[in-house]
Amino acid sequence: MLQIRKRFLIYLLIFVLVLFIENRVLEHRKEIILLNTVLKEKEITVPRVYMLLIDAADPQIVDNLTKRGYLPNFQRLQEEGVRSRTTAFPINEKIHFQRKLMVNKSKEIYQNIDFMMVGIYSLPIIATIFTGKSPAEHKMVTHLFLPNDLNFYYPFRNMPVPAIWNMVSINNRSVGVVGTLGNYPVDDRVKGFIISCEFIIKRIIQPELGFLQQLWAVVVFPDHKLLYPSVIISDSDMVYRELPVISKTFQQQQFPIDFPKGTEKAHVEKYEEVLLAYPKKIAMRLAKDFLQSNKTAYYTYLMDLYTLELSKYTYQKYKPAFFLVYTQGLDFYTNMWYNKNYTDYSDLNSTIFKYYKIYDEYIGYLMDNLDNNTILIVMSDHGALQYDYIMIPPYYWKYENGTMYAFLARREHGIFYAYGKSIKSDISIPDLSVYDITPTVLYLMDLPVGKDMKGKVRTDLLKDGYLNTKRIYYINTYD
Repeated sequence: MLQIRKRFLIYLLIFVLVLFIENRVLEHRKEIILLNTVLKEKEITVPRVYMLLIDAADPQIVDNLTKRGYLPNFQRLQEEGVRSRTTAFPINEKIHFQRKLMVNKSKEIYQNIDFMMVGIYSLPIIATIFTGKSPAEHKMVTHLFLPNDLNFYYPFRNMPVPAIWNMVSINNRSVGVVGTLGNYPVDDRVKGFIISCEFIIKRIIQPELGFLQQLWAVVVFPDHKLLYPSVIISDSDMVYRELPVISKTFQQQQFPIDFPKGTEKAHVEKYEEVLLAYPKKIAMRLAKDFLQSNKTAYYTYLMDLYTLELSKYTYQKYKPAFFLVYTQGLDFYTNMWYNKNYTDYSDLNSTIFKYYKIYDEYIGYLMDNLDNNTILIVMSDHGALQYDYIMIPPYYWKYENGTMYAFLARREHGIFYAYGKSIKSDISIPDLSVYDITPTVLYLMDLPVGKDMKGKVRTDLLKDGYLNTKRIYYINTYD
């Protein structure tokens, strides 16, 4: 009898395994068909938009570096396209969560914390850029990774409103997204592909993890939750294998990634307060590891480099109608280094200015390789403010009456450039609200705009000849 049970269990396991493999094979075939559909659209002559979103790129820095001849491709964008600024909005949001104070075998102690966020924060603004809706509507009120029991909307797929890649897909047009925040688990409601920022982070740091950490990363953050469809991983891995060569170029340039000595203590004191979810000793260790190590700055650079190289390869292979690339390295470097020492622009080889050079070279590549049916948009969600203290990021933390206040000082204006055969040249237009981006992109792609979107279509981008023939089409809502 026991033998029969064992055989039954073995046969049952084999049957379940066969079903699982068969299901994965079918899913794999569906994904290949999906990408082949995107490839077929590659040859169709349709209006396309290629959007490069550079987190924290500042218009004042770009202007000053351009005037000094340091950013020749930004200069080309300005002379051959439209230049403007984006205008963001401050967040003033209270979030409630629990801080774990002590953990032992028998007891866990928690402290209730009210977290008050004040200032310019990336993810709420980015969510508005990609939806045309306010934070009250899209519910993305923070970009912090807070405990799971919080009732807030993260990632994008959990929003009550669609993102622009969903809107484009609904209209049966193809999309490609590389590097966006807020895509874990990845949004699979697209006609095309999404490679999340979280996937890129995992790929870059995984070689440095120990065996148990790597096992944890595979189990908790499986690749199929970080990109869609999963067959796109073959493209991602091919580009990743080239990174060692790229990193050698990086090292040969001797890119300055060291923190100046003597500033570690001040940084640690600031960041101990940021790491509220950890016990005090662990917070101190994490802060020191984060701020005294070159690895974080180096990995941030590699993540951006991987993002840019991956976007080059996937765009040329699939050429989707809407393509979005998001990079966050400049935001990190600006938060770490943009102090009063940068006022006179005397050292163009300084860390931040060299980082702008990376994007300038990428923009040059895009201007030389995009076809005539593609409009290039280069923009940022916000700018950067110089802070008074040497090497102290522009955060101010205060704990008062049970509430932790986090003030984040950033300039509300970001960069905006548009370039293409239908776009005006060598002209500046009034500032764009971050609410204007989604309706304007939909319009440029000849797709309907939602009447319930807060922003407006910026027709002042277009040459007069195109403006006369390009109508604005509306639908009530995409929700």
